[in-house]
Amino acid sequence: RLNEDDPDVWRLRHRLARRANDQQAMLKALRAYCRLRPDDEPAQLQLILNEIDQDRSTQTLDARILAAEEILNRENGLSNAVRSRLASYIAIRARQFGDQVRLRRYLKLAIKLDAANLEAAQLTVELVKEFDASLGHKGLALIGLVKASPFDPVVRRELADVLLALNAYETAAEQYDCLLYTSDAADD
Repeated sequence: RLNEDDPDVWRLRHRLARRANDQQAMLKALRAYCRLRPDDEPAQLQLILNEIDQDRSTQTLDARILAAEEILNRENGLSNAVRSRLASYIAIRARQFGDQVRLRRYLKLAIKLDAANLEAAQLTVELVKEFDASLGHKGLALIGLVKASPFDPVVRRELADVLLALNAYETAAEQYDCLLYTSDAADD
């Protein structure tokens, strides 16, 4: 009985359906909300991922990867930020599936599309550590993580330590100085 053209009504319906664990009602509400608010990128991504997860034909990991690839490769007007998160979704699933080629391709695409993609930056750091890469590669991966999460003092400290080990004293000092500001921000 509420205004069907009000996106806030559909967002409320989505929350209520989620609380009731009604997957179909959640999807219906999210679709309606996204139709009314195509500018809400997190909701657009959530809708895409929920549709992939709810689709009966995508119950295997490989099928989910293929479905996400199909959506990503379509000309569908998705923003670079949404496309980047979708590429991260594929990279993470490819890693679980053991598909190193897809993992590298989509991780690279995710970072290229949006350097502030936290999932992609975290995955890059994990992979660099997993393969025991050089300090230089660790530093580059950590720089990407700092770009994605600039106020995380743990990441700043790790980057500063790597820079110090690489004898980049001034740059390491800058990162240690940033720790003072990020720690203060975290306390607030």
